[in-house]
Amino acid sequence: MPFEAISLDKENGNLMLDIEKCQVCSICFSACPSSSIELVYYKTTLFTDYIKKMRKDNLVLICKGTVIRTEIRENLKKHRIEDDFIPLYVPCVGRIPPELLLELLALGVRRVAVLSAMRINVDLKLEAM
Repeated sequence: MPFEAISLDKENGNLMLDIEKCQVCSICFSACPSSSIELVYYKTTLFTDYIKKMRKDNLVLICKGTVIRTEIRENLKKHRIEDDFIPLYVPCVGRIPPELLLELLALGVRRVAVLSAMRINVDLKLEAM
C-alpha cells in the first residue's frame, strides 16, 4: 500500500493499522481481494490508545492537508495551547464523533483544538472542568 499504514503482526497474524500513516484513501478497501476491509472513518480505540501513549495535556485535531502556519500557532497560544501538544491529523475533523471528544477529556486531555482545512482560526476549544 502506498502509505504503509497496514502491517502484519508476525506473532498473531493480525493486520495492524497505523493511525498516523493512514490517509483514509480507500485504496486498501478497493484492493482487498476478499472484501475483508471495512471502511470505518474513526475507530475510537485507535484514538484513545494513541492519546494515552502521548500523555500530553493539549490535543490539536487537524484536517490532513492543513499546514500549521505561524498565525495558527499564535492563535493556539492565545488559547493556552503551546508548542507541546499532540498533533492528530485526520481526513476530516467534521467526522469526529462528539462522544470521542468527551472521552478524550475524561482521559486527561485538558484542551482540544480543532483546525479544519477551510479555516485558519481555532474553530473549537473544549476544556476539562
